Amino acid sequence: MTALAACNLTNPIGSLLDPFVYRITIQQGNIIDQEQVNKLRYGMNKEQVAFVLGTPLAKDAFDTERWEYPYRLSPPKAKPILKKLVILFKEDKLNKVIGDFETDKITTI
Repeated sequence: MTALAACNLTNPIGSLLDPFVYRITIQQGNIIDQEQVNKLRYGMNKEQVAFVLGTPLAKDAFDTERWEYPYRLSPPKAKPILKKLVILFKEDKLNKVIGDFETDKITTI
């Protein structure tokens, strides 16, 4: 029984092997940068927005005028980085951009 207890390498603080364990960086969602957001223009149709940003990860089935582009980067041993971009259309034209990017440079077509 003592031998089995000695094989347990975990403790309340963490594993003794933690410094030696390889952990991968996990990316989830749409990778969007400020350069892509700067290419948006109010009045663009949905096809043009999809060309610039890619297919949205989330399209609301009940609100076809709202597209969401969430992104999460989980580096090993660091806090996750979360970013979100919400695109709102009015009559199938880009009307509003909300999220974690600067949107003041977006102009009208």
